[in-house]
Amino acid sequence: MGTSGVLRSRPAQGVLLELGLSSGPDSAGSSGVHPSSSRRDDGDLAMRETMRAVVFCGEGAWRIESHPTPQLRTEDEVLLKVERASICGTDLHILSVPPGHPATPGTILGHEYVATVVEVGSGVRHLRPGDRVVVDPNITCGICEYCRLGFSNMCENMTTLGIFRHGGLAEWSVAPAKAVHKISSQVPLDRATLAEPFSCVLHSFERSAFVPGESVAILGAGPIGLMFLMLYKAAGAYPICVVEPVKFRRHMAESLGADAALDPSAHDVLREIKGRTRLGADIVIDAVGTLLPEALWLVRRGGRIVLFGMNVHAER
Repeated sequence: MGTSGVLRSRPAQGVLLELGLSSGPDSAGSSGVHPSSSRRDDGDLAMRETMRAVVFCGEGAWRIESHPTPQLRTEDEVLLKVERASICGTDLHILSVPPGHPATPGTILGHEYVATVVEVGSGVRHLRPGDRVVVDPNITCGICEYCRLGFSNMCENMTTLGIFRHGGLAEWSVAPAKAVHKISSQVPLDRATLAEPFSCVLHSFERSAFVPGESVAILGAGPIGLMFLMLYKAAGAYPICVVEPVKFRRHMAESLGADAALDPSAHDVLREIKGRTRLGADIVIDAVGTLLPEALWLVRRGGRIVLFGMNVHAER
């Protein structure tokens, strides 16, 4: 495949962007390889001075454009050949007008991606060229008070690849080695792309303190809602009620084991869920990010609500 991007629709996984490399002689001599680094050298990973990338232009606009190929700048960075990258709901919020999430214009988008290590800085010990990896896009400082207390998710100096720093919707990417995690080469690339969103869902699942046999209501059956559905189903939740206005997403939820997939425009959702749970759901998942008022109606007294994916449009 050449250098053009190929968008491939996956109903349960959002959209994947596959960026290929054109064949040709190795141009590593002009790629600015870090002098004290280790890099893989084969034709499949031939470097060029420029690459194609999806760049956020501001005001809901983006372009696929030629961009300088990234180079290692420090000894603790890793150069990656991007294999797959997915489009997240956060990307859609960024591209909304008005935006539902801030981002820096001129930044290469993409914070969910799987890659192959091309080159590692001289200070990197846990990775080597040829490794298949996934990337944690949230880059923390490690020195602020929150980081020292163990709450790195609250880092005062956090930045995010694909939002405030160049990300993975490109042919190559550079990331701090501490954010790059090796995975088995047996994991299919398309599935590995979901490591970042699934880790978020798994963390929320654990925070919900679920007990097998509890009832769950999931508001929204997009990729995130469906991941929640699969987790709670596997863990023994009953019943699981999914609320989703889009027909094909309701069908997808049913195929993945939802005990009820409700159209809010055609059902009295409160009555339907209380009819199945008597008191209300033990756990309610807002997988849309703007449905806290509805979640409060649906949860039983003493139950738990998981707010996932909140954005500025949730201020109401």
